Amino acid sequence: MGWWINCTLFARLLPTCRPCTSTLNCFYTLRSYEGFGIPIIEALFSETPVITSNVSSLPEAAGPESWLVNPASAAEIAHGMEVLLTDTEKRQRQIVAGFEHAQQFLGAPLTEQLMAVYEEVL
Repeated sequence: MGWWINCTLFARLLPTCRPCTSTLNCFYTLRSYEGFGIPIIEALFSETPVITSNVSSLPEAAGPESWLVNPASAAEIAHGMEVLLTDTEKRQRQIVAGFEHAQQFLGAPLTEQLMAVYEEVL
């Protein structure tokens, strides 16, 4: 589960939904293991900057502009939060790059890629 941050108000939200994420300043999820990172993809689609762990599959799901941290380092986590809440340029770059990165996870492109693999194998 991830934590959603809106300025200084912290609220844990489940299930994740676009109306909830569209007004948030950043999304963070800090885990040492994750199957893939669907909450991260949802945040990117919602144009919400992401802070996540630099381990497991999370960097792949988060993309090149997301803020990656050691999940055991409070200093790295705090620094990432501070930067995303105060550096408007960094935040905007992360929003644009994250949304662009998330496009590869749309249903149609994934289906086409999967079908190409099946056709190659058969």
